[in-house]
Amino acid sequence: MDTPFRTEPLQSLVGEQMEFAKWEEILTKSISLPPNMEEGTQIWYDYVQNFEDNPEKIAWTTEEYCDSWRQMKKEKGSLPGIHAAHLKCLDSRTRAAEVLSRLVLVPILTGYYAPTQWKRGIDSMIPKKAGEWRPGKLQLIILMDARFNHNKKLNGKKIMEYGERKGLLAPEQYGSRKEISAIENAINKRLTLNITLQATMNAIYIANDATSCYDRILLMVAYLIMRNYGIPQHAAQSSINTIFEMEHYIRAAYGDSEDCYGGARWEVRPHRVG
Repeated sequence: MDTPFRTEPLQSLVGEQMEFAKWEEILTKSISLPPNMEEGTQIWYDYVQNFEDNPEKIAWTTEEYCDSWRQMKKEKGSLPGIHAAHLKCLDSRTRAAEVLSRLVLVPILTGYYAPTQWKRGIDSMIPKKAGEWRPGKLQLIILMDARFNHNKKLNGKKIMEYGERKGLLAPEQYGSRKEISAIENAINKRLTLNITLQATMNAIYIANDATSCYDRILLMVAYLIMRNYGIPQHAAQSSINTIFEMEHYIRAAYGDSEDCYGGARWEVRPHRVG
């Protein structure tokens, strides 16, 4: 990707190759952009530096951790091994549940440690529509360890709660929010267009569906946004660090590859959130 933060002079300045210390310096306004930068980059940079370091507390009891799994679909795809159906069966009153709930909290509390199994992913192509197997119509996903994926979802839940409480979410954002639905969004769009037509007003309507948007997310940007939305430093590092160090295997019709790419083999680490 040749976005501003992945090209010079910004690439060296902001340290986009997992340089967490520099990313924290950005938040404290210790690193300024060179003059005459592209306008959109400067606006976003100023936004993330308007930072209130008052992070959410991320911790859970055994009961809370087990309850959070009950919301997950048992057939949710994941790396082979432990998957959602296993974890939904946990009894919070058992010693096993207590041990597991504490172990999966360790990466969030340390920031730099993650179990080896969490740093393994399987790249798989799945059809966007049932029965549509043409390569150009397939979507690439990464199957991750269920426990790591669940930790990320708990981070996401904290982000949304913090954003709602602080009024940081855009009013037009209807996805993943309580008491707001996609149906309401569709109705509002239809009413707006009807009023525009009846009033014979000039208007422009843009329905934007970004191409490969998850593959284009810079992990540096994801980290800074997580920190802006109340995620503690170590918890944000845990998510980013695990993705950066992940080894990728490939799933095909004949099975999973024995060799992998990524992990320690990267010379220049790519970005994306899987």
